[in-house]
Amino acid sequence: TLYSITSDVSGIFIVPESVKTIATGAMANCSNVDTLILLSNIDKIEDKSINSEQLTRVYMLGKDSATSINENVFINSENQNAPVVYVQSSLYDEYVDLWSTTIGENFTNVLEKDELEIKNIDDNVILKSINGSILLKGSQAEDFNTDTFPIDIVEIGANAFKDNKKVKNITLGDSVETIGKSAFYNAQNLETLYSKRTENIYVEKNSFYKVNKL
Repeated sequence: TLYSITSDVSGIFIVPESVKTIATGAMANCSNVDTLILLSNIDKIEDKSINSEQLTRVYMLGKDSATSINENVFINSENQNAPVVYVQSSLYDEYVDLWSTTIGENFTNVLEKDELEIKNIDDNVILKSINGSILLKGSQAEDFNTDTFPIDIVEIGANAFKDNKKVKNITLGDSVETIGKSAFYNAQNLETLYSKRTENIYVEKNSFYKVNKL
């Protein structure tokens, strides 16, 4: 059972595969988590368990059937918007039927179809998604280039290179739109970062904090 995500966690949180139940209040103290990834076969999501004000995305992986919830799982105030919930395309209709019964038809507009998969490419951990793949964890190599991957990366995820002492040169392809919270935090040997993107990149809080050689 996941009872609490601690307050020092920010950006992306991956629920461990061993978790079967997410308890009430699990996100009560983690105001900086905006993305939740569920890898395991969650059997139970309790009332008011996934209801952080900052939560914007939930990815449901690791299931061969839809997970049932009740009406107060995501919402903790009248003004809070529910996060977008990405589910496997093959289970989308099952989720719509199940959640409509519990929550009502208006909530189904937060559900998005996707083809979700966790990939490990040369020790880089990536959430593959048709809605935009995210680098979850960068490798310990000196050089990193998103153009070397067979899939387009749209986001360097929160903490992806945090405390990485090996990475020295970063090249971001045109597809990279976002650099997440603390993505390169304390990457002490990072010297160069080159982006091929001709449009703006959204850079989140503390992305380059304690990166003194850049």
